[in-house]
Amino acid sequence: MEIVKVPRQAFLGLVEAFLSEGRDLILCVRGLTVKKEFGCDHCGAGIVAWSPDDQHIIFRVGKESESIERKIVCTNPNCKKENVRYWVKEAGPVFMTG
Repeated sequence: MEIVKVPRQAFLGLVEAFLSEGRDLILCVRGLTVKKEFGCDHCGAGIVAWSPDDQHIIFRVGKESESIERKIVCTNPNCKKENVRYWVKEAGPVFMTG
């Protein structure tokens, strides 16, 4: 199995090339916002975070290039401290061939 990441502009050309070679093409469409749960950095209380869009769906503690920073305030009334998390953009379409 081979995984190929391509930019959006190349999508249709790549599909046509794979199918013209007699290969099977399995397209995994990813999208929609995602929900992540984590513990507050200060008190450990559970916090729920939603991705900002359907492209930034990888949740990180540390900043990465082109990540979106989110400051999330703990809902625990005894804490109410800020937690910083980052959403990273997932690469373009992933093609799996067999």
